[in-house]
Amino acid sequence: MKHTMIFLFIPVLFFGQKNAATVTYKNGSKRTGLADLPSEVNKKGEIRFKESEASKKELISLTELSGIEYTSPDGKNKAMGIPVTYAGKLYWVYKVYEEKGITIYTTTKQDVTNLGGVPNRSIYGKGTSFFIKYKDKEIQPILTWYDAGPLTINTFQKKANIKYILKFFKDDCPTMEKAYDNGEIKFDKTPFPFIEFYQKNCNSN
Repeated sequence: MKHTMIFLFIPVLFFGQKNAATVTYKNGSKRTGLADLPSEVNKKGEIRFKESEASKKELISLTELSGIEYTSPDGKNKAMGIPVTYAGKLYWVYKVYEEKGITIYTTTKQDVTNLGGVPNRSIYGKGTSFFIKYKDKEIQPILTWYDAGPLTINTFQKKANIKYILKFFKDDCPTMEKAYDNGEIKFDKTPFPFIEFYQKNCNSN
């Protein structure tokens, strides 16, 4: 199946380097300069921002923003971070997949600019969460992998994640659970094998 992949680049930002970011405020105004990643937020929920190397550093509250677009140093790759509130908690997520009514976002901090057209399963490590926008439903978590610790922890997380994904698609893709039980779908710490099965076998769009 051919994928439409949206590659993201989440640079490590140091104010001595020229890593660009455009912050968009909730009122629609934009400013371009250098900014922290949302994961580098301080205890007050603020990130550092400078309009240029020579400008004075200032603090911007994430609650004021509707998005932050980061650009790689060569200008070829961009990553648009958007805020998502779920169960009272704020997440900043990045789009990594969009096809036929399904959009997948991730909280991963890895550089995935050179995937070659398919999801690279190896980039997603501990602390990675995936969110899904599906049809008219709100953006919500679809899979979370907290760590790569002891087998007992991984086994529990694997079962919990698979159970949640199968339940999520149960009504629209009733053949998915049987396909997983028969070994047609291989879990790899991401939702992509299940998304691929759905798109190929159950999506009528």
